[in-house]
Amino acid sequence: MAFPPINIYSQNCDPEGTLAKLLEVVPEAEVVRDPDGGWTEVRGTWKRGWLKGKLAVKVGHRPEYYSSEGWEVQRSGMVGYLSKFPGVDKRRDLLSYISGLSFSFNLTLDPEPVANDPRIELAFEMARHVDGILFLPGRMLDGEGRVILDATGEDDPDAVVPKHEVSEEVLIDQEEVVLDPPADERLVRRLHVIAALVGRGFLEEPDLPNAEATQKSILESLRATEALSEAELEETALLEAPIGELEDTEKWALPWLSEGGMMIAWSLGLTELSAYDQQVNVHELYEIAKGLTDDSLKPERRATSDIEQLAFQMLA
Repeated sequence: MAFPPINIYSQNCDPEGTLAKLLEVVPEAEVVRDPDGGWTEVRGTWKRGWLKGKLAVKVGHRPEYYSSEGWEVQRSGMVGYLSKFPGVDKRRDLLSYISGLSFSFNLTLDPEPVANDPRIELAFEMARHVDGILFLPGRMLDGEGRVILDATGEDDPDAVVPKHEVSEEVLIDQEEVVLDPPADERLVRRLHVIAALVGRGFLEEPDLPNAEATQKSILESLRATEALSEAELEETALLEAPIGELEDTEKWALPWLSEGGMMIAWSLGLTELSAYDQQVNVHELYEIAKGLTDDSLKPERRATSDIEQLAFQMLA
């Protein structure tokens, strides 16, 4: 699995000062600029000696990201996301800081971090330079690498949020959120619908033998198990459409629903998820659906805490 980008956010918008600092730390770095002269990437490497290969870093900078109309929505979304973390009531200063963000850039590491990695220290040094914070999936760090807030509830009491004017407008909604997840039976029916839609997409392949008979069998199975009740009207229309009449965008999009199907299967304890950079195994999805039909597989929903933890990770 590839190491996720390290995002740095700050209330101090200083792209040229940031570039100057990067070139000070990595003097031989390559700078990529846009047609207007602003920098978009800085690429640097560190040598590690014989047979160890180089350590590469790419620092990405997109001014349109933090200067567009969607930036306020982005900041609000981050506040809403972090407000669900355990212990956030002690870190209102972090939410207030995020509400005033005006600058962002990120570091992508290739390969993933190693012991005493100079690229990690570069990330911390750049965060300190802009008086900012670092964002990794499920956690926020200060410029010293200390955990300010973490999805697991673990944090470092010595972690520091940069000084800023605290806004009283940023409040945490303390109203308890009542979750009403669907019953396992509905999830199973929904998984059958998704598997059927995935298969329907593949039925559009040219010269596929017995495509019409396979489509008929899929629909009969869905009706017999009452799974079709979990299909949207548009989905039912796709399942019932004559072979060869799907639009190109539809026949390409349907197999990708397998990603969502495997998420449901995971939540029911029927499989483990693939790595982020790997496609799911469609045939495994079919086998899971088959096993649920003949009762050779018994779903057992994972703990809510496990599902919430994965949700935090996915959103990050």
